[in-house]
Amino acid sequence: MFTVQQRRVIVFLCSVLLLGAFLRVFNVHRPLSYRFYKEAPLKININTATLEELEKIPFIGETTARRIVSYRELKGRITSLEDLENIKGIGKKKLGVISKFIIF
Repeated sequence: MFTVQQRRVIVFLCSVLLLGAFLRVFNVHRPLSYRFYKEAPLKININTATLEELEKIPFIGETTARRIVSYRELKGRITSLEDLENIKGIGKKKLGVISKFIIF
């Protein structure tokens, strides 16, 4: 009825379908940083925070934290969300998330 090659393709497609259903049902595909929302501090002062404190903000990793500190050293205080948009790696989407966790 089916050749060996066709059976392999059918098994592969069924496996992909089942994996997709599993991910959908158990919602495993959430970003890793999403899991840290409960551990995030209420508010962090973006102008006085250390690297370690900045990394506690969801979606802010080591590289972005270093860029924030460098920006503060070069330009001075960060006074608005627009200032944060000037930092590489912080776009509108990320800014929308992190704005809930920072103060100036």
